[in-house]
Amino acid sequence: MSLEDPDDLTRLKIVARSDARESAVYALQRDRVGVMATDGTALVDPDALRRLSGDRVGPGWEARFADMLRMAGEVGWTAPDGRLFVHTDWVTGEELGLGAEPPVDRDELRRALGRFATGVVVAAAVGAEGPVGLACQSFTSLSLDPPLVSLAPARTSKSWPQIAATGTFCVSVLTEEQLDVCQRFAVSGGDKFAGLSWHPSSVTGSPVIDDCLAWVDCRIELVHSAGDHELVIGRVLALDAAGGRPLVFFASRFAQLAPAGTVT
Repeated sequence: MSLEDPDDLTRLKIVARSDARESAVYALQRDRVGVMATDGTALVDPDALRRLSGDRVGPGWEARFADMLRMAGEVGWTAPDGRLFVHTDWVTGEELGLGAEPPVDRDELRRALGRFATGVVVAAAVGAEGPVGLACQSFTSLSLDPPLVSLAPARTSKSWPQIAATGTFCVSVLTEEQLDVCQRFAVSGGDKFAGLSWHPSSVTGSPVIDDCLAWVDCRIELVHSAGDHELVIGRVLALDAAGGRPLVFFASRFAQLAPAGTVT
């Protein structure tokens, strides 16, 4: 974002890469600048402009800035909440002097990232038509204060929209004895909870798989589009852990945990 003259809002614009729109939209929110509107313009917080102006402002600038904001409101450049409509120039990486990004082979990406071992979870909620859930390996602790976790369901998932509509979810961490549970939730369609033992979580009432290794009950805080997946941030409301050994996913295969030094 560029404010070429801190005394002239008409010289304010945002320049973003057209091949990285999702990253640009996320950066606006992450850096507390504003949000991208559906028409491609941005809604920018005036405080972000104060930070952007920095040391270039002189005595009396704040009063002049207030006058500029008042003028912007008179000509329709501000939203009802006081944020400014800012023009966005979408340009290529070459136009920014960054050059084209090298292509990444999908199979190589999958093979390399598959060397990162993960656990396996079932994320579930009680939707309008009953319990609904999906299996996922992309789950991780995100923050201790506030308590946050992240989940990344595929955008092709038919179960996730039903879970998202509830505004909550509960994650059950599967044990190595629950491979069959993982397999039933990894497929699309059918009643995945038929004949399965589960109980409602303590806060949201979302399903907890009986005998799971741990469960984490969450409220959905944020959903960000991330390529072919959704990045979901959940605020932890309740949780519990039990004994046992986790189901492990490594190199596109299920595995079992072994003590360090025993694997050859």
